[in-house]
Amino acid sequence: MLRTGGADQAEVGQFVLRPGGALQVEQVRALGDNGAVAGIESLVLLLGALGTAGVSGLDPAHLGAGAAEGLVKEEIERALRPALLQWVQDNAGAITGFDLRDVLGIPG
Repeated sequence: MLRTGGADQAEVGQFVLRPGGALQVEQVRALGDNGAVAGIESLVLLLGALGTAGVSGLDPAHLGAGAAEGLVKEEIERALRPALLQWVQDNAGAITGFDLRDVLGIPG
């Protein structure tokens, strides 16, 4: 669950932790008021476009709904990855006979 100001904004339905600790969000569902969600998507799109192309390279034709979902997934991955890696470090021996760091290919 992604929250902003105490309000639920998005729900992560599925993510994959790849060998080495790479995280990929595969399913995300927007929650809350449709108008607020559209506003958040527009803001994420604008920030993403400015970050990759700069103001002079901003191309409105490339600011579709799929782009917004991709940018939202990337932001969630960036926020979730450190916490997930820390959880693996903290619980490396949770399964008797296995080190989760070795199983997941995450350096200790």
